[in-house]
Amino acid sequence: MPFFVYGIGIVKLAMEVVSAEANKEMLETVPHQNMEDMAVAYRFILSSDEDGRASILVTNQILETMGVTPEQLHADALENAPQIKPVEIKGMSEVMAEMMGVEQAEMMGIVPAAPLHEIVDIQPRKRCNSK
Repeated sequence: MPFFVYGIGIVKLAMEVVSAEANKEMLETVPHQNMEDMAVAYRFILSSDEDGRASILVTNQILETMGVTPEQLHADALENAPQIKPVEIKGMSEVMAEMMGVEQAEMMGIVPAAPLHEIVDIQPRKRCNSK
């Protein structure tokens, strides 16, 4: 994960998408980007392992102290995003099975589809020459 050197030292940066309406008061005090009815806020990652992640919400006050513009913060967060959480495409049944556990999902009739790489034929097809 890339690190960024700001006025407070070296930090790891992540984005967090939240409901703009439900977090209206909080968004008044933090740098953010609005997207439809959602907002992207920013966090400094203190630690991250299999047990969870510890982070600090970036506030306008922290940003001002660091001497970093909201635009620079957003650009850095976009650069860092693929390393923190790579894009995954999953079917809803697969997501539900992961959340519930496979046994519970099967009991409810939710059967995860095969992963995309198993469905898509990625081997080149041999051409048949018929004469």
